Amino acid sequence: LEVGMGGRLDAVNIVPNDLALRTSIGLDHTDWLGDDLEQIAREKGGVIKQGALAVLADFDSPGSLVECAHQQQADFVRAGVDYGLLSEQAKVFSSRHDRLCRFDGYPLPDAPEHVLNNTMGVIAAVAMLNQRIPISSAQLKTGLSRQVLPGRLELLAGEPRLLMDVSHNEASVMALLKFIDSLEIKGKIHAVFGALGDKDYGQAYAALKVRIDHWYLCSLEGERGQQAERLATRLFGDAEKSDQAANASLHESPQAAFVAAGSTAGKHDLVVIFGSFHVVGAIISLLKK
Repeated sequence: LEVGMGGRLDAVNIVPNDLALRTSIGLDHTDWLGDDLEQIAREKGGVIKQGALAVLADFDSPGSLVECAHQQQADFVRAGVDYGLLSEQAKVFSSRHDRLCRFDGYPLPDAPEHVLNNTMGVIAAVAMLNQRIPISSAQLKTGLSRQVLPGRLELLAGEPRLLMDVSHNEASVMALLKFIDSLEIKGKIHAVFGALGDKDYGQAYAALKVRIDHWYLCSLEGERGQQAERLATRLFGDAEKSDQAANASLHESPQAAFVAAGSTAGKHDLVVIFGSFHVVGAIISLLKK
């Protein structure tokens, strides 16, 4: 089960768990969770149950998260302390904990850093649960090879290629940019982008503007929604004085923005669709029709 925003007060957290897998923590939902990582991590740590198992899979776990694990008297392991990569060159799982050593040397995929980190977290979780649910290395390999997360760094072949990612905070957008930099792109990069009004992309805005050649900004409806005009102001500042704003068009919906991008992009270009589950979800539904 995935516990949603925060953790401690999320409705899903009422379900008892045998193991909590706590992935990376970034600045998000600050109006609800707090305005720094220590406060947010304390809320995230609410998924760790008294005396249960836990994997802290963030290689930079805030101290408040570790404190939560100790307070709950959890049996837990930490990324970077109890396990990690054997070396930067050798992409294999390496442990420094007796409970995890059964998967020492397990080969990891050639994937972006955050995917590697999440994969190692899963391996640690499987190892911690081994006495209750024995899983062999072969079974682990089969399971990991079959995992698919639609809309998360989902690259679709075609002319142009499409890249869909639900990244919606600074940390996840920076991970998206790292992935884009790993691709061989012969043409231009077009971005179909929409964001909820309470999202702050921080330094990611500056990094995005350097990489994107043309923007198709879309409005999102609802209480937390944001109109494309407002998004343009946040992205470019004073749009009338921004040269980059000349490479942007405004659209009433994600679908309209996507159609516009498709009619403009060349066959060697890349169309990136990101900024919100609402944006990516709308395009996935459109592609299925």
